[in-house]
Amino acid sequence: MKKNEQAFVLIVIIGLLLQLSLLAFGQWIMLIGIGLLANIYLFGFSSLLNNESYQQFSQNRKLLKNTQAYQYIPPYAMLLLMIAMLFKFNAWPGSNMILAIGLIMLITGIIFVLKNTSETKDWKMGVYKRAAIIGLLGILFFTLPEFFFFEIVHRDHPAYIEATKNFYKEPQNEAYKLKMLEERDKL
Repeated sequence: MKKNEQAFVLIVIIGLLLQLSLLAFGQWIMLIGIGLLANIYLFGFSSLLNNESYQQFSQNRKLLKNTQAYQYIPPYAMLLLMIAMLFKFNAWPGSNMILAIGLIMLITGIIFVLKNTSETKDWKMGVYKRAAIIGLLGILFFTLPEFFFFEIVHRDHPAYIEATKNFYKEPQNEAYKLKMLEERDKL
């Protein structure tokens, strides 16, 4: 599972670099990588931290010790943070709110993991390492301006950036919506 996780992180990084290089398929590669990572964290987090393959995890599901409800908080928080980072990257509304909720969930999950003494040291360190990396990225994305990545990706189209900003400020304004769609068609 750990090799899969590393490969999926690499896919996300490659997709991000391609997206920043203005290649059209970069966002799709990044989205696929995030989806695969989310799948590991959502369905195989316990096997990942117990150093088991997904096949072993599926066969020995009843034998696993790590089935407490609090153990699902960190992977759900990480999933939420990855989705929020994708929102922030695309300048979609609500990204900061989702980031804040994800960070609060992550901190809550870490507190529960810290208070529980029945977990192995390796399991706890696995949670802490992943939570630290994704939490720091979440804090970084939270502090960035709303259109930071959007302006980088569309740096050659300032009219589209401005039209999108105006539309997001007043989504009910049909003139702003039409201007944004018109500028998007010019891309």
